[in-house]
Amino acid sequence: MISRYFWPKGQEQIFERLKPLVLESRLSQVLIVYGKHGIGKATFLKRLAALMFCDETSACGECPTCHMVISGLHSDVFLVDNVEKQLKVDHAKDISEHMSYTSNQARIVIIEDIDRMNEQGVNRLLKVLEEPPEDAFVFMSTSRLDALLPTLKSRALKFLIAAPSKGDLRSWIEEKKIDLKGLDFDELCLRAGNSPGVILELLERENDKRFTALLHEKNPQVLVGQIERLVKECGYNAKDVVTEMEYALNHYYREHLGHSLPLQGIMDRRDSLKKLRYFAVQKKISLNALSALESVLVTESV
Repeated sequence: MISRYFWPKGQEQIFERLKPLVLESRLSQVLIVYGKHGIGKATFLKRLAALMFCDETSACGECPTCHMVISGLHSDVFLVDNVEKQLKVDHAKDISEHMSYTSNQARIVIIEDIDRMNEQGVNRLLKVLEEPPEDAFVFMSTSRLDALLPTLKSRALKFLIAAPSKGDLRSWIEEKKIDLKGLDFDELCLRAGNSPGVILELLERENDKRFTALLHEKNPQVLVGQIERLVKECGYNAKDVVTEMEYALNHYYREHLGHSLPLQGIMDRRDSLKKLRYFAVQKKISLNALSALESVLVTESV
């Protein structure tokens, strides 16, 4: 028996708004949904696609057709997702071919993170979007609407997908039986911007203690080496490191200010960080590590 697929929470309002357009064949052939990273935008687009083919005409998440769409096995739904680094011209070519073949049903292309498509690929895609074949649809998602070419945005119907509420997130965590690893729920929501995907990323990193431990190391040469190892082992990008270092340092200060950490301890810490930044610049260490050091120094005004 096929189990039911539970669609992301917090999207019912926008889904119900688009549902009659789909069922009455009035939906724009080119659609862009945008919003924060990790809130289920691509999954939302799969839900719209499933609605077009669902045996129950409801995107039930339970019938064989819904599961084929979700898993990427439906022949009329072409998924462009999890592409490394950048979407290129070849992807645009595949999209064009999928839209142009003959079918008794709609043909749908779902492009995740369209902002990663290079300009040459976008220009090729635009040619297809000028006069899309009948019953052919292109659904796109992005976390960076401002990064898209105006010519692409002008051809699409655009909808904002909001992050779920804390109540929806709590229900999702309970339904999925997600282990928060002892982290405070409210603080986790704050760090993740109420994004379920980012919450999972934070839990997968399991690096809170490691980053906090870095804040207690006062030897600049040792600290740079520790940061670089952490970057290499975990595959973080600069943004990941900056975010985690800022959080760890703020948490460190919040725990100690007004309690066990004397003023001299804070001053010593700042002096150490200044030396660390100087050492980092001299040694020309990686952008990730240097960005982490810069983010820590921002708190000098605390």
